[in-house]
Amino acid sequence: MAVTRQLANGNRLIDWTDEIKNVDSQFGFISNSGLFNLKGTSQDAIQFEKSDYQITLLQERSRRQRDTQKLSPRESDVYSLALPYFKVSDYITREDIQGYVQRGTDMTPETAANIRMDKIEIMRQSYDMTKEYMQLSAVKGLSITPSGRVVANMFDMFGLTQETITWTLSDPDFDVIKACRVLKTKLVKSLRTGGTIRAVEVMVGTAFFDALIAHPQVVNVHLQMSKPDRAYYLDGGATYEQFGVSNVFEFQGIRFMTYDATFNVTQADGSVVVQDAIDAEEGHTMIRGVNDLFRGYYGNSNKFSGANQVGSEIYLYEWDMPKDEGIEMEMEFSHLYFPTQPQTLKKLVLA
Repeated sequence: MAVTRQLANGNRLIDWTDEIKNVDSQFGFISNSGLFNLKGTSQDAIQFEKSDYQITLLQERSRRQRDTQKLSPRESDVYSLALPYFKVSDYITREDIQGYVQRGTDMTPETAANIRMDKIEIMRQSYDMTKEYMQLSAVKGLSITPSGRVVANMFDMFGLTQETITWTLSDPDFDVIKACRVLKTKLVKSLRTGGTIRAVEVMVGTAFFDALIAHPQVVNVHLQMSKPDRAYYLDGGATYEQFGVSNVFEFQGIRFMTYDATFNVTQADGSVVVQDAIDAEEGHTMIRGVNDLFRGYYGNSNKFSGANQVGSEIYLYEWDMPKDEGIEMEMEFSHLYFPTQPQTLKKLVLA
């Protein structure tokens, strides 16, 4: 802090204090959930096989028999997906510095280093939210970019239809306990990884969550969980709230949570539309403890030096502009995210 002259009256003094920054909230629940198996690739597209194995019980044989039981052959299909590519650039020029004072100071001239840190921070935050948006879309079954382009609809690719389950929570006679049991049974029977489910989570919208905890079968349980000695459920749990989850409530072995993330999506005409992570009256299932349920791939740099090199998560470049005109900054990345078991991604909707 520094004592300086007032802008409105040069004969008076004022204490110039630190800058207040208004920055859009940053969300990262999916990116930090550990759901995705992430790898780098040296190519602009990936190809994989989906093989179906049928595990059957073995039949008893007589020791005198010479014939043996034949197991079912493996059936495989091949799929390929291209990696979306993103690039954004910015510049530091004389106009960014000349005649400007560093924010939060009274008479300290602006510097290129300070401007550089601000621009890199904005780039990184935009990258983090783009990554979160794409991973969240994959958790809901679609590989989609912020521009709205569907890279892959995994339900269509695998010949499936996403199952939508209706919960009539406005009806006091609706059996929520049975509905939870049915949901868990559906998830167990849908999984085809050779493993077992350790936990079930459902990301729900605010209207869905409010209707759930107000239901006669649930309301008393929620009140008990919300007592001061059950602070984990009251504050959402430190594991979740630090990444944007506002409410967490466990009922019948299913952890329900509200993920109130919002994304600023730029439209084709340049306007910005705010998009909610989860629709208010919907829910989306996630299962835990299963390996390779979601995959992510990092593509390589689009520069000459990046050809056929294994990709990294993000690339940032800087160059001195010709004739000492300034500094050019460029960020690029190429990411692909998709589910390997889309049949486990159930959608819950309010009646």
